[in-house]
Amino acid sequence: VDMLKKYDIPFLGLKEGDHEFEFYADGEFFESFETSEVSEGKVKITVLLEKSIRLMILNFTIQGSILMMCDRCLDDFGLPVDFKGKLFLKYGEGDHETPDDVVFLNENDHTFNIAQYIFESVHLALPYKRIHPNDENGNTTCNNKMLKKLEELSIQNTNHENYDSRWDQLKNITNN
Repeated sequence: VDMLKKYDIPFLGLKEGDHEFEFYADGEFFESFETSEVSEGKVKITVLLEKSIRLMILNFTIQGSILMMCDRCLDDFGLPVDFKGKLFLKYGEGDHETPDDVVFLNENDHTFNIAQYIFESVHLALPYKRIHPNDENGNTTCNNKMLKKLEELSIQNTNHENYDSRWDQLKNITNN
């Protein structure tokens, strides 16, 4: 967790106005979270902090690539990440109806750690289906050997010797 200290934004002593910070996240960053789906990657985080007397707005731009397993062929591939988000930091106490993008700070706070926000944002930016992108001709870039094996094992190509007619009644349910 000490590794995540480098994702602190020190705001005490900053003048009112805009301030820019840059951070980088890699495999070591993602592995420091137990629930991470990401184990490898290189991501650049740019934070534009807009500071006023009682409010700070953090504008995040997260860009890079992470290594993911393809849902179709199970090979790893580089998945691009592009995320933009805002986080509002206010002094005071929040209540149970505080929006997710608002964080309340205590008067004694002088830094804010953005590691959890980066982690969550990258995971929220992941697509539901994670498959190799198509090439410039529209052809899949998945592992061809695996695709052929899947085709061989697909239901349409299975041997009908072991056919059990009792399942026909269930097929009718989905057709209605």
